[in-house]
Amino acid sequence: MGKLDSNEDKLSNSKRDLEKLEDDYHHKTMAISNKFFELEDKRTEFETMLQETYEATSYNLRQDENINEESFMTMNHIIDAFQSDFDTEYTKEKRRLTALEEETNQKYSKKRQLLEEKIDHLMSERRDYGNPW
Repeated sequence: MGKLDSNEDKLSNSKRDLEKLEDDYHHKTMAISNKFFELEDKRTEFETMLQETYEATSYNLRQDENINEESFMTMNHIIDAFQSDFDTEYTKEKRRLTALEEETNQKYSKKRQLLEEKIDHLMSERRDYGNPW
């Protein structure tokens, strides 16, 4: 009876480990998802700020009689540089988050598969001993 009790303990522990793994995975994926949303929010905020800055600066430049076409070209160049730098950093961060998401999914899948195989093995042993539950 000792081996059966030991297997029951192992089975219970493995099921608990599986539940904990699922909870941890859920929390990690929610955190990553939140980071994606934050990244999109920051992108929207930045683009809104950039557009508002462009409009305000354009308005101010039009009000000044001494401003020429070169001033507008310089402003456009600066705005484009900000946008380009932001896009580069945004893309890097999005790739990093995507890689983190994929890594999290792969680790979870591997650990889950191992635990499920262990549980299946222990359940098979339980059936072999004539104890269906």
